[in-house]
This record gives sequence, C-alpha cells and structure tokens, in this order.
Amino acid sequence: MNARLTFQLQFFSGVLLALLMGWSLADSHTQNILPSRTPFPEVELFTNVSNVWMVRVKIFKDSEPVIEEVRKLNSGRITQTRGGDSKVSLFDGIGRELYSISFTPQFVISGLDSSISELEMIFILPGRQGQQDIKVITPQGEARYELP
Repeated sequence: MNARLTFQLQFFSGVLLALLMGWSLADSHTQNILPSRTPFPEVELFTNVSNVWMVRVKIFKDSEPVIEEVRKLNSGRITQTRGGDSKVSLFDGIGRELYSISFTPQFVISGLDSSISELEMIFILPGRQGQQDIKVITPQGEARYELP
C-alpha cells in the first residue's frame, strides 16, 4: 500500500512537472514570434504604406552582408521582425538614422540538424525626407547603398 501511494505521488509529480515545463516553453516561444516594436511610432504597422523601399540582401554566416537590389515601390507593408543583433537602416545625409529594422539571421534549417552559410532576405522600409543611404549592419560587417 505504501509503495503504491509513493508511485502515485511520483507519477502525479512527474505529470505536473511536464505540464508546467510545456506551459513555460510555449509561453516563451509565443513571446519570440511577436513583432518587435518600432522605435519610429509614426509608421503604421500591418497596413499598406505609400513610398517604400524594397531592399534585397544576402546575409552570410562568416562575412559581411551584400545589398543585392534596392527598388522604390509605390506602396508596401513595412517589414516586422523579432528584433536582434543585425539591422537594416535608412540614413540621411549627415548620418542620422531615419528608420531601422532589427533582425536575427537564422542559419539553421528548421527540423534538420544542418546549417546554411548564407540567407537571402527582403526588407520593406518606409521612404523618408532627406533619405540618402541604406545600410545593412551585421556582426560580420556592413554594406552601404547610396540612394538615387
């Protein structure tokens, strides 16, 4: 009888611990998928905005990024990310940051135990008065594109 009670208590404790761990992991995962708040509140998120820049970038695991294409679009939705240690920014002629999107490149293929060495990413930035440069900055280096 005493051994059965001990087993039931251990079983219940194990189930309770597993549920608490699952809840904790699920909560932390959902916090990471929410878009980061923009430090530029005048941009309306999740709606089409006129006068935007499309920036196509190659991000490398072991070297500086490369800006492959920049195109002005009549409208688009501003890119939302989770934040991170890399960013794509719009600057004016005196080097003041007009807009920025932070991101974290993921060089791991989801569900597999392998990694990749480069990523191609597309960002949509809002147009701004006085805009002159777009920079992509990663821990491996930076790339600059002078706007026309």
